[in-house]
Amino acid sequence: MPGDEETQHLRFHLLGPVRAERRGQPLVLGPPQQRAALAVLLLRGGRPIGTAELVEALWGPAPPVHAADTLCSYVARLRTTLDLPVVATDTECAVRVPAECVDAAVFAERLAAAATAKADGDVAGAHALLTAALDLWEGDTALTGLPGPYAERERRRLDEARATAREDLLECALALGQHAGAIADLRALVTEHPARERSRALLMLALHRAGRQAEALAVFADAQRVLAEQCGTQPGAELVSLHERVLTDDPSLGVPAAGPARPAGGGTTRDTTRGAAEGLPPRPADFSGRRDLVEAAVAAVRAGGLVVLEGANGVGRTAIALQAAHALRDAFPGGRHFFGLRGGSDRPLDPSTALTCLLRELGVRDGALPEGTERQAALLRSLATGRPLLLVLDDARDAAQVEQMLPGCAVIVTAATGEVELPDARRLTVDVPEEKEALALLSAVSGAVGTGAAARAAQSVVTACGRLPLALRIAGARLAGREFSTLADLADRLREEAGAGEPVEAAFRVGYEALGAECARALRLTTVADVPAYDGATVAAAADLPGGAKHGDAVAGELVAAGLWERAGRGTYRCHALVREHARRLSERTDGEEAREAALRRVVAHWSSSPGAAGPFPGVWGGGLVPAAVALLGVWSERLAGTAAHDVLRRPAEEALARAAEAGDGAGVAGALRVLAVPRCGADTLDRCERLLRAAVRWAEAAGDADGRLAAGRDLGGVLLAMGRGEEAVPLLEPAAAAGCPRALADLGLAQAVAGRMDRALKTADEAVARTADDPQAYVLRQAGRTWLRAGRSTTAADRLRDAVNAASSPREEALTSAYLAHCRLDQRRHREGVEAADHALSLEAGLGDAYCRGLALFARGRGLLSLGESRIAAGCLREAREVLGRRGAGEAADVEGLLREEFG
Repeated sequence: MPGDEETQHLRFHLLGPVRAERRGQPLVLGPPQQRAALAVLLLRGGRPIGTAELVEALWGPAPPVHAADTLCSYVARLRTTLDLPVVATDTECAVRVPAECVDAAVFAERLAAAATAKADGDVAGAHALLTAALDLWEGDTALTGLPGPYAERERRRLDEARATAREDLLECALALGQHAGAIADLRALVTEHPARERSRALLMLALHRAGRQAEALAVFADAQRVLAEQCGTQPGAELVSLHERVLTDDPSLGVPAAGPARPAGGGTTRDTTRGAAEGLPPRPADFSGRRDLVEAAVAAVRAGGLVVLEGANGVGRTAIALQAAHALRDAFPGGRHFFGLRGGSDRPLDPSTALTCLLRELGVRDGALPEGTERQAALLRSLATGRPLLLVLDDARDAAQVEQMLPGCAVIVTAATGEVELPDARRLTVDVPEEKEALALLSAVSGAVGTGAAARAAQSVVTACGRLPLALRIAGARLAGREFSTLADLADRLREEAGAGEPVEAAFRVGYEALGAECARALRLTTVADVPAYDGATVAAAADLPGGAKHGDAVAGELVAAGLWERAGRGTYRCHALVREHARRLSERTDGEEAREAALRRVVAHWSSSPGAAGPFPGVWGGGLVPAAVALLGVWSERLAGTAAHDVLRRPAEEALARAAEAGDGAGVAGALRVLAVPRCGADTLDRCERLLRAAVRWAEAAGDADGRLAAGRDLGGVLLAMGRGEEAVPLLEPAAAAGCPRALADLGLAQAVAGRMDRALKTADEAVARTADDPQAYVLRQAGRTWLRAGRSTTAADRLRDAVNAASSPREEALTSAYLAHCRLDQRRHREGVEAADHALSLEAGLGDAYCRGLALFARGRGLLSLGESRIAAGCLREAREVLGRRGAGEAADVEGLLREEFG
C-alpha cells in the first residue's frame, strides 16, 4: 500500500464519470463493476464494509453464484495492480484516503461551510463556497454509468444535493442583488427539474425583481400545469404565497439591503387587494344613478365572467364598466385592467395589435412577446390561469377584435349596439339615462338644478344634451365654472348650437369656447398623437408649453375640470373618442398642417429622449403629417427591433409609405421602408429586407437625406451580415460605427471577421464592448462573442456570450444568446454542455416562435449529438435546421448544408 505522502497525490472523481489519477496521471480502474466497488469504498469515507454487504451493494439481494470470488479479485486489483490504499481482511475491507482526495467528500465539506457562512450572515462567503462546491462536478449526474443498487441510491442522493446546492447558490445571488444574472441559470434549473417548487419560486422572485412580473406569473401558471400532470398535485403553500405576493407587488420582495436571503416562498401574506387596481382608471367622481345597470354588470361578472355592455357612443358604457370594475375590487386581487380598443374611431386596433398591446398592459415585456396571435393568446391564457383577473375591454369594434383576448378570466366588454356577438356572454343594453337620472348627473357635475324655473331650465339642458352623459358632463362643467350665470342661459346656448350638429358636438362647442387660449390649443394639438392616454410632459410637448410636465399637468387638470378630458390614472389623462374627433377636426381647420406637424415633431422628440415615455403604440397620424409620423415610427422601430411587437408597426408604416409616396416625400418613403424592412422574428426572408433597404438607400440619396442614407445603410449592412455576406456589409457599417453607434460597431467587428479580417475584427469587437462597459448591452456582447468565436478564440467568446446571457433583458435575447453559446461550447469540444445550451434555447423559443433562433439551436443540437454518437437524431435536427435557416436566407444555412453532405452524403 502506498505511504501517506504518496496517498496525498491521489485524486478520486465521483461527481460525474468515475475516474482516478495520481500526480495528474490517470489510473485505469477496470470494468464497471470494479469501479462500482471502488465508489462504494470511497463513499464510506474509510469506514470498513462487510464482504456480504459489499456484494449486496454491487449486485442486490440476488447476486451471482461466484459474486464473493469476483469481489475478492476486484479488491486485489485495487490494492496491488492499481496500487490503491485498500485495507482488506476475510470479512471486510476499506479504502483509507484523506477526505480532500475525494471530490464527493470535498463537496460535502464546502456545502457545510456555506451553510455556516449563510447562517452567520455572510451571504457573499456562502456564495463563493457554493460556487467552489459546484465547480467540482464534471457531468450531469454522479457515478455516471456505474451499475448496482448502491450506486443508484448514491446517485440520487448526490444529484439531489447538487440541485439543492444550485438553489442555495442562486438564492444567495438574489440576496446579493444579482437577480438579472441569475435568471438564465434558474430557467435551466426549472427545465431540468420542472417539479421542484423552490426552483420555480426563486425564478419567480428573480423575474419579479427584474421588473418582469408577467413572466413571473407565467412561471406559476406553468407550475400548476406541470404539477397536475406529473404529480397529480397543486403548488404548495409557499409557492402559492409567493404568487400572491407577486400579484400584489409586495414591497418585501424587493432586493434586501443586506443579510441572508429571505426564503423565496415564505413570509406572511399581506393585504391582497393593495395595488389591484393598477391599470384601471379611477371611477368617475360625478357618476350618479344607473345603479341597476352597475349591479347587473357586477352580478353577471360574478356569475359567468363575460359581460358585454352595448349602447351608442356617449351613453355612459365606459363609466358603468368602470363603476362595476371598482365595485369588484375584492373579487379580483390579481388585478383589474382597462384597455381601449378604439372600435368607434376611423382606425380601430386590429386584432393582432390589440392582443399585443393588451399583453404589454399586463406587464409582458416586448422581448418576451411570442410571435403570432396563437402563441400570444396562449400566453394570455397562461397569465390568467389561476389568477383572479378582471379585464375591461373598452369600445370594441366587433367580435373578431376581442375573441383572442378572452383568456378565461372575467371580462367586461363595451361596444356599440349589436356589434359584438360573443357566445356565453351576458348582454346588457346601456341606453340614455331616464330624465330623473340625467338631472341627477347634471346636478352632480354643476351643483345647480334647483326648483321651479331653474328645474325647467335644467330639463331644457338635459333635452338639448340628448340625455347623453358625455354631453351633460361637458355642459354641467360650464355651469360649475361660472361661464353661464343661469341654467336658462346655458339651455338657450345649447339650443342654438344643437341646430348645427348632434348633442355631443353642441356641448363640445359650448365647452370649448369657454377655454382659455392655452388650454384650447393643448386640446387641439394633443390630437396629433392618437394615444389612449397623455401625461403632463406629452401635453407640454404637443402644446409647446414653457413649464414642461408641471405646466402640462396644470393644463390637463383644467381640461378635466371642463369635462372634456378624464383622469386615466395617477398623472395621466384620456379623452373620449367623440371629443377627440371634434377636437381633431377643429385643429385641422384652425391650426393648419404646419403647426400640427411641428406639434407632432415635438412629441416625437420628447418620446425619443425619454425611453419609457412613448407608452402606447402610435395609431392615427392626424391627417397628412407624413414626416413627423415617419419620425414617430422610427422611434418605435428602434425600440421594438428584434421583438414580435415590431409587427404592430407594419400597417401604420404601410400607410405612411403610401402617403409619403403620394406627397413626393423621398425622405419619408425611405424612413417608412426602413420600418417595413426590419426582419421579423418568425419565418421572414432576409432577401425581402435587403430589397426594401436598398430601395430606402436610393430614396434617401435622391432626397439628399444624409441621416436617412446613413441609417438605411447601417440596417442594410446588418441584413447582409445575417445573410453571411460580411465583405459587402463592412463598407455599409463603417460610417454608422464611426458615428458612434455601439451596435453598428459590434456588427462591424463581426462583418470584418466574416470577411477574414481577424485582427481588425477583434479590436473592433473589444472597442464596442468597452463603449458599453457602464451599461452592458446583450446585443453588443453577443456580437462580440460571435466575433471571437469566428477567430477561433472560444474561451474569450464563451466569456462574452455568458456576459450576454446575464445582460439579457428578455427570454428572446436569452434564447438567441444561448443558441450561440451552444455553438461555442461545441467548438470547445464540450459537447454535452453544447447540447444542453441548445436544448435551453429551444425550450425558451418554444413559447416565442422565433424561427431563426430555432434553426440556430437545432444546428447546434445536431452538431453536438453527432459528436456524442447519436447520428440518427442529429440528422433530423440538422435537416430541420437547414429548412428553417434556408427559408430565412440566413448565412448559417450553408454551414448546415455542408455538415449534412459531409456526414450523410
